[in-house]
Amino acid sequence: MGDDENPAAKFSVGKRFGEWMIVKKLDEGGFGHVYKVESVKRKGQVAALKAEPNDVEGGSAIKLEIAILRAMTEDGEKPHIPNVFHAAKHKKYCYMVMTLLGENLKSLKINCPKELMTPQTWSRLAVQCLYSVKLVHDYGYVHRDIKPNNFVMGYRDDLERARIVHVLDFGLARSYAAFKNGKWVARKARGSAEFRGTLRYCSPNVHEKKEQGRRDDLWSLFYVLIELHCGLPWQTIRDKNKVETMKMNISDKHLVQNFPPELRDIVPYLRTLDCYQRPNYR
Repeated sequence: MGDDENPAAKFSVGKRFGEWMIVKKLDEGGFGHVYKVESVKRKGQVAALKAEPNDVEGGSAIKLEIAILRAMTEDGEKPHIPNVFHAAKHKKYCYMVMTLLGENLKSLKINCPKELMTPQTWSRLAVQCLYSVKLVHDYGYVHRDIKPNNFVMGYRDDLERARIVHVLDFGLARSYAAFKNGKWVARKARGSAEFRGTLRYCSPNVHEKKEQGRRDDLWSLFYVLIELHCGLPWQTIRDKNKVETMKMNISDKHLVQNFPPELRDIVPYLRTLDCYQRPNYR
């Protein structure tokens, strides 16, 4: 089967993509696959290859990811953003070769003793997650799918990135502003916006079909940090209506009751922001 006749974007060990050769399958999602690849020109250099069919519902998210990652790194490498080394589109699928990363925060928490992070670990991760989200915002994008799976530590053998949190998966991201004539021009908010994100972590505004802005990524990040710290009140609930009802009716005091006191003013502050406003990341 030739490259253009591979609609599922599934590849075998040994398959070449330019200088990159597949050495191991890492993950398989609903639409695409992720492989560990190694350079045949530079011995020992490894990366990740992400491939996805072009005929997935809504179109391939990889094309959007490539565009956003390249936009954020065209003026230089960023500490919390993966690099794209190579990308191409075939008739049936597209792919990109990017920085190989390690364990996501969901997996990291599960592997902690009793699934509890130490306060020191939690604090360090929280600061890095916030900075990585701010970096995305600084380039004119909102992520719209902030969750523990999309924050990933560097690859264990990568001395420069192993202890750095990276933000991934920009398939649902959207630009909120464009840089024109030396300044940022906000994109006009829609009157009603479709649900985008993950039920457990999306902001209350998403349930109300409001346009997402930078504030909503921070809402999601706050939910992520609560989950990593002490668990969310709706942690085990799968019913969309029940989760929505809990989010819309829970008091700020109840939501942050087990949270560090110095962080309890964040939720009231987020409620004051509209989709255009720049949050205070400090």
